[in-house]
Amino acid sequence: MDVKKDDKQFDVLRSALTLSRTLKRRPPMHREHSFPPAIERALLVIAAAESTSFSQLCVDLDIRPSSLSELTDKMSEAGLIEKKDDANDKRVTLISLTEAGKAAADQEAACRKADLAAFSACFTEEEAERFCELADKLSSHLKAITADEGSPEEGSPCGPEHRGHGGPGHCHKGHHGPRRHHCF
Repeated sequence: MDVKKDDKQFDVLRSALTLSRTLKRRPPMHREHSFPPAIERALLVIAAAESTSFSQLCVDLDIRPSSLSELTDKMSEAGLIEKKDDANDKRVTLISLTEAGKAAADQEAACRKADLAAFSACFTEEEAERFCELADKLSSHLKAITADEGSPEEGSPCGPEHRGHGGPGHCHKGHHGPRRHHCF
């Protein structure tokens, strides 16, 4: 086994996990959030579409219909959106922003722009572009190997029965020490 190669792979995983933990623990950058993050995100997605169907919003937000139903109920109660049946297909519910929702979306977009500028200030434009490419590549790769239900990747000490159980760094085949190897 090539230890140097394993160390590099471990460094990628360690760096990704450290970044994830840091992002989850960071306080708001410039403001107190006026809405929960899910509502802020929904506001921006709906604003970009001007009007969208319930099913399309599920896809765009990547959430279950039951979760979206709860979210849109809260947004409707807050006066941010209105729901109405599609004139051509009564099975389709259309969602659009109210004037208050548009104002909230505009404010959120401005705050998000300022946050993103501050967040990525440590990168040059080229570094930011490259970071995004690499992060997207790693994300796609992790999705692919997580979805793979076949045999483990070549050289993996764990069988498919251990894939996904306990997350990175966890395996049931006697490798219980701190970060000795990683099963995906």
